[in-house]
Amino acid sequence: MGGFSRQSQAKRSTAQLTFVTANHTGVGKTLLSCLVLSYLRSKGVQAAALKPFCSGSRSDVRHLMRHMDRHLDRDTINPWYNPLPVAPGAWKDPRSRQEVITHIDHIQARPDIQHLIIEGAGGLLSPLGNHYHLGDLISHYQPRVILVLTQQLGVINQTLVHTHWLSQLPCPIKPHLVFMQPRRTDPSFESNLEVISRWLPDYPTTCLPYLGPKAMDPNRIQEHTTKLAAKLSELFPI
Repeated sequence: MGGFSRQSQAKRSTAQLTFVTANHTGVGKTLLSCLVLSYLRSKGVQAAALKPFCSGSRSDVRHLMRHMDRHLDRDTINPWYNPLPVAPGAWKDPRSRQEVITHIDHIQARPDIQHLIIEGAGGLLSPLGNHYHLGDLISHYQPRVILVLTQQLGVINQTLVHTHWLSQLPCPIKPHLVFMQPRRTDPSFESNLEVISRWLPDYPTTCLPYLGPKAMDPNRIQEHTTKLAAKLSELFPI
């Protein structure tokens, strides 16, 4: 994951893309996306985010809106929503891969956006429509990828499975691994990262502490952005 230059971004015809995915749903993708938005915008970068698919609650979309000063409206951030908490690929009216690409391309081309974050729904291979998932969109765009994982029992296998899949793409992608500390740790906590570092020694890795039950509160996000500035700069060196 190379450095981030505001000057070079100003010369681009399209925004730089970062996809945020995870090994599961409810891992912390939206929390991380909000922290990244807050951090980039505090550095003067015109950052925005999309969550093209959302099921069940739309609270994630509201959180993203708040941390880009409502730069995009709700239906632009999240054009496809289903009140039932099921995978988008199970919806009665699934959207085509090309429809999603067209929407992302349209927002990416806006001159008022330098960096665009695409937050996935569920995990990396959760179906988004008929015969495609977020991994297929990643393969199409070849973006930066942030892989969010919970630092608990099972994370070694999940990390290796996801990184292996991304490494097998026609143009292999090495994601930035972000490990979120859960509220309660288990006995694997002390050894997980040491084992992963042996298997994936060249993968950029960032660990974030547990930020509390109200971490998504807008004021808390601002506080956490300041407190975690050094860690967030690992994701986006500016």
